[in-house]
Amino acid sequence: MNSDNQLVKGYVIRNVPYGESDAIVSVLTEEGIISFKARGIKKITSKNASSCLLYAFSEFECTIKGNYKYLTRGSLISSNYQLYEDIDKMCICGLVSETILTFLPESSKQIYILFEYLMRVVNGEFELFSFAAIFIAKIIVECGYGLDVDGCVKCHTKNKIVSVNYAEGGLICYKCRENENIESPLYLKTLRYIFKVDEENYFHHVIEKPLAVRLIKELMNYLKNQYDYRKLVFCEMFFETY
Repeated sequence: MNSDNQLVKGYVIRNVPYGESDAIVSVLTEEGIISFKARGIKKITSKNASSCLLYAFSEFECTIKGNYKYLTRGSLISSNYQLYEDIDKMCICGLVSETILTFLPESSKQIYILFEYLMRVVNGEFELFSFAAIFIAKIIVECGYGLDVDGCVKCHTKNKIVSVNYAEGGLICYKCRENENIESPLYLKTLRYIFKVDEENYFHHVIEKPLAVRLIKELMNYLKNQYDYRKLVFCEMFFETY
């Protein structure tokens, strides 16, 4: 491989048609997000089409011309075809991918590792919505907007925590509570858990689906508000579906 080529390995998290038979493909790698133009992959005769399928794990060789990259060769490692058989899996992967692309264009190795875990989850190793709630919380931390879940965001006490105020950025104690709803201990404990859990314990606790869905929705609204985003395609799809 000459100096004008680049070898890329990772997960396809976006595949956007470009013209009649081309596409712009974005790949989540350990080094960040790499995008390139894949010529002719919409043709039935394309040898690179399978490697560019959404959520496939593949290796790509790209030619660099100026500020642009063009696919030379793609080699499929794993298609993760199980995704296409389950609407929940497709919806969660779409939501996570869109969130990464929108709010973390530079990405990081930690996000890549989390996506690797997500692919394990969609292959049946853990409850999908539980891990999705953790993943969204970790994306928020990576964006620099992690909630204060160690105590009251206003007075910093750790006692009598009864609510959360997303606009204030964290938990609220009984004394500082104003118009916030009093939440159940389970809700507050779970919110703290998804922000604090470390990699070794991702798969140790299952969150009931209704609570996981609620947390995902609230966290996505919180993230959109931080960046003043009004609408995201997969986010709206998730909100309408669950």
